[in-house]
Amino acid sequence: MATIPNLRATYAIALRYHAHELVALGYQQMNSSRYANGEEPAITGELVRFIREVVESDSAPAWAVYYAIGDDPPLNTAGKHPPVSDPE
Repeated sequence: MATIPNLRATYAIALRYHAHELVALGYQQMNSSRYANGEEPAITGELVRFIREVVESDSAPAWAVYYAIGDDPPLNTAGKHPPVSDPE
């Protein structure tokens, strides 16, 4: 039987892999030239939209049903890090 630390490590590895896979699938749906002059929050919002479309599609990976895609709202943080989109 797997121990709790081993389960956590397994979960963390799967989460990281799935998150990267979802971001890659979202980017594949985007036309990068359309966003070349866009602002970061708008680009992130579009990426989130494309990732949601992937997750909700019939061709989504089987494991995608376990994730909900959220977009952190932009904060008034001039000069700080941009908003982050995280699979949940």
